[in-house]
Amino acid sequence: MSRLVLYTGEHFGRFAVLLFVLPLFCPVLLWLLLVDRHPLAAIAGGVIAVPAAMLAFVLLIGALFAGFRPSRVEGITRDSAPKLWAVWESVAGKHRASQTTIVLS
Repeated sequence: MSRLVLYTGEHFGRFAVLLFVLPLFCPVLLWLLLVDRHPLAAIAGGVIAVPAAMLAFVLLIGALFAGFRPSRVEGITRDSAPKLWAVWESVAGKHRASQTTIVLS
């Protein structure tokens, strides 16, 4: 499971949470179907459906509206390591490399 989470996070970024939020809405859909047909089962199922819906909603809002803060870390300048920056630009592309801070520790 941890590999699945890491894989989706790596490929989809902050929108990877959508893959985990959608299954949390399934108990809510079943619960809404039971409300009309079996009200007592809907009351009992609400113990699972309502917290699952709340968790899914919180994860969705948190993932979609999360802010990004720029890094305050001083990195290596292009003048001090031109070959390293050239390699990084060839790997990541010019746009991504312009938004990157390279830090060596």
